Amino acid sequence: MNNSRVKLLVQFLLIFNSLTGFYEVAVAAVLDVGAGITCGIQVDDTIACGGWAYSKKPESDLRQLTDIQGSSFSQLSIGYGGGCGIRSNDNTLGCFLGTQYGMNKVPSGTFSQVSVGTFHACGVHTDGSVVCWGGKTDTIDYGQTKAPTGTFSQVSVGRWHSCALKTDQTVECWGNNRYGQTRPPKDTFSQISAAKIGWHTCGIKTDDQTVVCWGLNDHDQTTPPKGRFAQISAGKWYTCGIRADDQTIACWGSNMDGQADPPSGRFSYVSAGMYHTCAIQFEDHAPICWGYDLWGSVKNISKDTLPLKISD
Repeated sequence: MNNSRVKLLVQFLLIFNSLTGFYEVAVAAVLDVGAGITCGIQVDDTIACGGWAYSKKPESDLRQLTDIQGSSFSQLSIGYGGGCGIRSNDNTLGCFLGTQYGMNKVPSGTFSQVSVGTFHACGVHTDGSVVCWGGKTDTIDYGQTKAPTGTFSQVSVGRWHSCALKTDQTVECWGNNRYGQTRPPKDTFSQISAAKIGWHTCGIKTDDQTVVCWGLNDHDQTTPPKGRFAQISAGKWYTCGIRADDQTIACWGSNMDGQADPPSGRFSYVSAGMYHTCAIQFEDHAPICWGYDLWGSVKNISKDTLPLKISD
């Protein structure tokens, strides 16, 4: 595949709120990273991926996933070894997931948002209900796919746990609670992010836009810096966020592969994975990645290979 033809449609935008005086994020994911994987929705609404399992060979071009039934997508989520997208024409799910843990048993219906973790996935139906699938073996079942009833606006999936944002902006979590990852604080939040390959979750509080995290803290991944944030993304042992005041990126937690050492500049979106991170630059909308480069998941992503286009 010719990398020069790959374009991403960016729908993660920082929007200035004149009432609060800082930037907030309009969320509809079209660029996401997982465990050595970077995927995005191209300008023709198809999905292309680079990195482990999605390159034709090491350091190869990005691979267009034409094998997904239904080729037009509006958003996507990438987990440990694959992901799901919401089709543009009918809001159903199209997934490229393995058969392990029942991940291939994708539910029917229409969806407004989807989140893929390590061993299971969840989605928000257009009526606000949450459904989850996968994550089960003969000996393992932490209840991470037993979604609560109610009306939700967002769901975020971790390794063995899930969290969802209710319409009243409180958070409900379920699944494995070994590290307290299913015990959110009683605050209200504008956005949440569970570590899709980890054991912690973070959220942006609605009252002051500061970040609160809960769960495993063995690398200080749940110890955020002070300040207001517009968007956050939890990685395996680290977390990154975009500061609301100046649109720079701050990361905290493990930096063993440089994944928590962001470049300077202003950004409109950040996605944290396992050992690498990607972001969209504010001025020219170009993608940039840093951290461990597994089969081109970092160095194959650039303005030349993925010239981004902002949607109207």
